[in-house]
Amino acid sequence: MEPRGEALPEPRPVGPAGAFVRALGRLVEIRVGRITHVADVERMHADVVGAMEGAAATGCVICCDCRGASPLTPDAADAWSRAMREVSPFVERGSVLVDAANTMFNLQVERVVRCAGIPSGQLFFDGDATFEWLQGVLTEPERSELRSFLANADA
Repeated sequence: MEPRGEALPEPRPVGPAGAFVRALGRLVEIRVGRITHVADVERMHADVVGAMEGAAATGCVICCDCRGASPLTPDAADAWSRAMREVSPFVERGSVLVDAANTMFNLQVERVVRCAGIPSGQLFFDGDATFEWLQGVLTEPERSELRSFLANADA
């Protein structure tokens, strides 16, 4: 991991078909689509942990864009909550961005986040509010990447 304020490496995509994980500095971006099985959650979790490596000492900033996500099976929701609990000690600040019209998924992810016990985690319906919540703990290159990530829901 490069020190804060220096040039950051290019983002690297990883993840299962239902998720996209990218890291840039301390910022970890996750875009969730369709996660249908516990194995999908486990692959996404492994990718998130890999993306967090090196930033754990200073704390990661996670932005999880779930605006295109589909409702979860109960087993997948439980697995996701367990995965979030595992990384919680290494997260300085986190956000989950959801589509207000996706009521079933939103209820599920609200429970997942609550059960994960991430004190610095927030649920948002608006990309601008998400940016405002996270930007205060990011470097300028990380803020620039976050702006681009939030603006491009199809990435």
